Amino acid sequence: MPVSNRFEALTQEDLNIDKLTQHTAKLITEMAEEVLGKTPKKAKKKWISDDTMQLIERKRQLKNQRKRSAEYNNLKKRYKTH
Repeated sequence: MPVSNRFEALTQEDLNIDKLTQHTAKLITEMAEEVLGKTPKKAKKKWISDDTMQLIERKRQLKNQRKRSAEYNNLKKRYKTH
């Protein structure tokens, strides 16, 4: 059905401004999907690698200890460069 016919049906109905806006948005979306088609969503990539997460967790464990060790300082440096 052409777009003009769909919009003509809206003007014949007695709708308040909110319902008219909702119907208009729905029609525009339907027509866009009909003409352009839907694009499949792509899976998002992890932005923090598993190795980096392990470094963070180990650093957190060492930080919670009272005495900070040389291992903590090394992990701190590696984390900043990772």
